[in-house]
Order: sequence, then C-alpha cells, then structure tokens
Amino acid sequence: MPGDLGNEAALREAVRAADVVFHLGAAMTGAWEVHRETTVEGTRRLLEACRVARVRRFVLVSSLVVYDKRHIRPEDPIDEEWPLAPRDIADPYACGKIEAEALVRAAGTGDMETVIARPGLIYGPGRTVFPHLGVVLGNRFVAVGRGDLLLPLVHVDSVVDALIALGTDPAAAENIYQVVDDDQITRAGYLELLYELSGHRYRTLYLPVPPVALAYGAVAALRRLTGISRLPDLSAQKLRMRAVEARYDTSKLRADTGWRPRVALRDGLAGSLGVATDASKATVERAGIIGAGRIAALHLQALKRLPGVRVTGILDLDPDAAASLAARFGVERHFADADRFYEAAAPQLVHVLTPPHTHAAVALDAIRRGVHVLVEKPAVLTVEDCDAIIEAARGKALSVGVDENFAFAPHVRKAIAMIARGDLGDLVHISAFLGFDLRRTAISADASAASSWYARLPGGVLEDLLPHVLSVTFAASGRELEPVHWSSRSTGRLPHECADELRLSLAGGDLTADVGISLTPQPDDFMVTVYGTRATLRIDLQNMLLDRARIGPGPRTFARGARVIGSGFRMLAQTARNAVSIGTGLDPPPGTPLHLIRAHYAALSAGRELPAPIARVRRTVEITRQIWPMPEAAEESFRLLAHMKPIACARP
Repeated sequence: MPGDLGNEAALREAVRAADVVFHLGAAMTGAWEVHRETTVEGTRRLLEACRVARVRRFVLVSSLVVYDKRHIRPEDPIDEEWPLAPRDIADPYACGKIEAEALVRAAGTGDMETVIARPGLIYGPGRTVFPHLGVVLGNRFVAVGRGDLLLPLVHVDSVVDALIALGTDPAAAENIYQVVDDDQITRAGYLELLYELSGHRYRTLYLPVPPVALAYGAVAALRRLTGISRLPDLSAQKLRMRAVEARYDTSKLRADTGWRPRVALRDGLAGSLGVATDASKATVERAGIIGAGRIAALHLQALKRLPGVRVTGILDLDPDAAASLAARFGVERHFADADRFYEAAAPQLVHVLTPPHTHAAVALDAIRRGVHVLVEKPAVLTVEDCDAIIEAARGKALSVGVDENFAFAPHVRKAIAMIARGDLGDLVHISAFLGFDLRRTAISADASAASSWYARLPGGVLEDLLPHVLSVTFAASGRELEPVHWSSRSTGRLPHECADELRLSLAGGDLTADVGISLTPQPDDFMVTVYGTRATLRIDLQNMLLDRARIGPGPRTFARGARVIGSGFRMLAQTARNAVSIGTGLDPPPGTPLHLIRAHYAALSAGRELPAPIARVRRTVEITRQIWPMPEAAEESFRLLAHMKPIACARP
C-alpha cells in the first residue's frame, strides 16, 4: 500500500493485522534534520502503530555504521557488544541508525518483542557497486583508501534468510545480530572478481584518504552555507570510517538461529551480473539463430559476450544471407532447412528473428522439438497464438521469452528501482513517446512494399514499434493499465500510404498514461516521463540518460534555477560517461538486446522466472488487436500457418 514513515494513518493501516513487522525504512542522504525526521521520528511513529496493533515482534534493520571504529585493531573482530560511535564523530546516517536502535531497545521492555539486525554491505541483482568501493569515471574506477581493506559483504538472499529467522525464532527476542557472509575479500579482490565475471575491466586508481576527506569536508561546508541540496551529500567522517578495516563476528546469529550464508560470493556476484560461473555453467550452452536479417547481428553481438554460450548454427530461407551472417560472426554452420538445422546444430535455445507473422509457427516448431525459445517483438499477432505457445511450452517444460530490450536497459532498470523505492511518491501519470523519421531509415522501402512483412501487420510499422513503448510503460507503472482511447491515422507526410501517428491513453486505478508513436519527427526521440507526487523522472532511452526533478528548498525562483543547473550537470556527466563507455566498447549502444539476453540466460541457469516471459506480453497483444483488429481472412491464414511446417526467412 502507498505511504511513508511520516504518514501515521498509513502506518497504522499497514500493521493493523501484522504479527511481525520488519522495519527497513530510513533516510539515505541529507542533513541531520532529514535523518531525524525520517529515520528517528519515522521509527518512533512505526513503533507506536505496532504497539496499538499489538504486533508480537518488531525487527529493525540497522547497519554496521553504528560502531566506533577509531581505535579498532584488525585482529579484533567486532561483535554486537562493541561500543557505538559517539554523536560528535558519527555522520547523520549513523546518528539516525543509533537513535532508531535506542528507540527499539526501549520499546522491547513491554508486550512487543524487538530484534535489531545489523547487515553488512548488501549486494545482489542491481547492486554490485557501492560507495565503499568507489565510483566509475570514464574508463577508471576511482577508490579512496587502500585496496587491501576487507569488505563486510552479504548477499541479499542471505539477509532475507536472516530476517526470517529473526522474525520467527524465539531465541532472537530482545537481541542484536550482525549479518555478514563468510567470504572475506578485499576491495581489490572484489573488483578483480567483478571485472573477471562482467568482462568489463577498468583502470583502478586508489586515492589517499586525507586529501579526499579534506575535499569532502569543503563541499559539505559549502552545502551547509548555501543550502544548495543539489551539491553532493559528502561526509568526510563517513569516508574515514569506510577506510577502516574491521572483521565482524556472526557466531551469535548462528548459535541462536542456525543461520548460515546461503550464497557463496563468486556464485552470488555472477548471478547478480547475469553470468554463469565455472561451478554453475549456463543451462543453455548451444544457441541457434533463426532469421538472418538486420536484427540477427545485434543478437549475435550480445551472445558473444555471454561466457559458456556458443552459436552452433544459423537458419534462414535465404542460404546466401545465412552464409554471409555466419561468416561475419564466425559461426561454423548455416542452413536453409529446419530439419538439418535442428539435427546438426542441436541448439538448446533458438532466437526467433523472423518476420512477426511467422513467429508463432517457428516458435511452436521449436517447442515440439524440445528447444527453448527467445522471440523478437512483436512476439505474436493474436492472443490465440500467444495462448497456444504458452500451452505448448508448459506441456514440454520449456521456456519462451520475448526480447523487451528497452525495458531492460540499465538506466531503465535503475529508474524502475527508484519508482519501487518510492522516490517519486505516488505515481500520477506516465507519458511515453517514440519518434523517428521513417523516411531517413533503411526500413522505409520495406514499409512501402506490398510484399513486405510490414504489410502483414494490420498496424504496419506502428504495430512493430508499439511493444517497445508499452513494455517500458508497463514496467514503470508496476500495475495493470487498461486502454481508454486510441487514435491511429495517416498524416500524408510519408510518400506511401500508411498510418504514421498513434496516440493511446491508458489508466489503472489513480494512474493515467499516454503513449505516442510518430514516424516523421526529427531528430529521433524515445522519452518516458514518470510524474509522481514527490518528484518527476525523465528516462531518455534514445541517449541513455536519467534525470529526477524535484522541488528543492528556498525561494521558488532559486529552487527552479538550482534544479535546472543540477539537471544540466547530471546530463553532462551521464553523456560523457556514455560516450566513453560506448566508444571504448565497454557498453553497447542504446536499443541493444544484450541486457535482456543476459538476464534471460541467467534466469534459465538459475531456474528463475524469465525476465520477459511470453505470458506477460499477452496484454500487449490484446491492446494491439483492439487498436488494429486482425482482418478475418488474415487471421485464418495465420492460424493455418501456425500448423504448417515452418520455414525461416530473414527479418529485414
């Protein structure tokens, strides 16, 4: 349910029927006033709500930052009785955690049991680099302090196991526990492992603590004097504490609850990055490509980055196209016959990259042969085809995923995480627009040809593009959205007769959304703007940029100017970073399927749900057919095609 630690009514409603409450909320940045209001007073309000609701147990998730590490020796492990940091040396985040712990300990003297957990540096999917390590600047990784300092890491799954134990085990009541993995690794060792598994190697630079701490202090002082919240929230004391080596004893947690870390570091980091380890090879080691058109090159480039996966064959109706693509990417076998392809290449998973009207037939044929499928968008043209594929795959215990490439771009996943954390408050509206001048692209001639596969789509090029926009909109909304109104029309700007403008309005509860696609504007643009009650988030998918705008303190004119300046600096920094990473080959350009493909193969390896299963795109197919109904004759021909022996043809 929506709400925050300042909303007493929402807190009372949230805990009304709860037996155990896990409190993970806290301010992460800002001045002491922010931490006091959110972390301390928010904890006080939540404790009171739990007391009124007669909650049996309250579990606070605190942090290892609460300790006084000034006089620690490396040979002395820290246990739960170690002295806490005094107020005059603790940064605002640590002070907030210390005072929240005091409130929880005091509350445990009544009918409600209390437990405090102090986890280490939590890593997992979406979080493999954190401030204790440093920052990426271009092709350099800049860290402060020595590289031989140990990191108190803990995998997110191990933290969840610990919290479940602390919420249920009778022995845990009125106790404090540290939660840290067994694996002890230095910062340098962790970075080396990160480089090895990700395939991205940066030049690492370690800076001495004193001058950097001095610079941090100067920025913090300027922030306090000017009140400009857009300045980096830097703490010299926090920096010094991160440069102190400490070992943490978890014997108390083990003895009282039987907890053990679930995930070894190498496997946990590999899973977080979506790559396979030597100890856990990818389920799919042999991949096949069906369709040798333009999109196939992007899939092959992505597959080259996956350790342990090799492409064993390319299938296409045009043998010359298959041979040319195979030679370009060093694939040994290419075929024009499906039977020979499956027999000789023996793929465990095929990438279906043929024209959309053939996807259902090609995918069903692969499933009948016992092969997993990853299909390009649009996945299918009818709901019936979607259901047939889902049912066939379920019967064979196989998986079918869809290439929602834009929805899995790193900056989009970061945006979705920000929305899920509540950084924007309650969502109000989402506006998504995709525009490019079809006249200036290589597909212009294909779109105008009556024989083109675009002509087989009732919505033409607009139908081909709609899944891109809907997948990002749905991912940002986090809920079901229903179409309210739509309009598809031709403006006459294109030299051939086809619809070139789409407007679609959607709604779900108190959230509205609008989607637009245009085939004539310049320059190309793909922008999704998410409006919330606290902030607005702009996701620029064309240029891989992300910007959150919110009202800062001070007079409105000053706050507006500071917001614009801050946004400009962020855009400049992200643009420079993107230019370096793409120019050096560390990251692919926008629109690549790499991130989705990596997540897809990792999910298969770990036995997890696919990132974009075909069942999830069923709603997109329904909306598409509402906008552009399938002509009855065409629907019947596609139904027949799905039961015929498929042939592979190139997707332009």
